Amino acid sequence: MALKHIVAKQVKSIRLQMGLTQAELARRAGISIRYLSRLETEPQNLSLDVLEEIAKALRMSPSDLLSLQKTKRAEDNSPEALILEAQKLLDLAGHSLKSR
Repeated sequence: MALKHIVAKQVKSIRLQMGLTQAELARRAGISIRYLSRLETEPQNLSLDVLEEIAKALRMSPSDLLSLQKTKRAEDNSPEALILEAQKLLDLAGHSLKSR
């Protein structure tokens, strides 16, 4: 699959997961709604600058948009998610968050 198709699929999928409209994502990324719409439906060649702005607006790295793998977005910083991540790191280090 061509990279432009992967980016198009990722942008739309992540935008929908985040509950963003095309208008909101376009505003955050500093691009037109029409450009974003065309990007999602008729994959376009886009500049690295635009890729970076879209990724920033989605709170992820540009490389995440180039992969079909599930990505971990910066927005996943709920207290529960942070505690689970901290516990995983402590487990790796041989410690625990549980009371002693």
